[in-house]
Order: sequence, then structure tokens, then C-alpha cells
Amino acid sequence: MGAFAKISGTVTNKVGEPLENVAVLAYAAPFDLDPSIDLGQGFWSTQTDSNGNYEIPKIAPFNFKMAALPTNDSPYAREYFDHQVSL
Repeated sequence: MGAFAKISGTVTNKVGEPLENVAVLAYAAPFDLDPSIDLGQGFWSTQTDSNGNYEIPKIAPFNFKMAALPTNDSPYAREYFDHQVSL
């Protein structure tokens, strides 16, 4: 079995308040260049807790891009790697 990595952090709004129930996605950066890559091996997700914290504990060691996807009823917009609003 190969080595694994962990990604963790906190999702906040512009004034630093934590955001709860935000879906956080990590996806392998090569996926942007080659959509034929099997997402089963390059895509992970989790949800923020009440303090805005998230952790994806056991992922393959790729170069990742991240996305934060608030719930549909949230006043906040989706945000993808490098402050983009879409993939």
C-alpha cells in the first residue's frame, strides 16, 4: 500500500466567521488537463463542521485543487481553486 496524505483546514467568510455544512472537494490537478483520469482515484469530499473545519484524512498523494460548495440555500457562492466561480 502506498503513502497517503491528509488535507485539513477551515472555511470562513470574508470577515473570518466559520461556515458550517460546506462541501469541500479535493480533486487531482491533472484532472483539469485530462478528463479521462479515473475520478475514483482522484476525487475526495467532506463537509465542514460547526466551526468550519474539515479534514480529508486518507487520500492519494496528488497535486490537488480545492473547491468549497455551500448549500443551495446559503448566501455564499461556490468557490473553486484560485478564487474561481466555476471549474
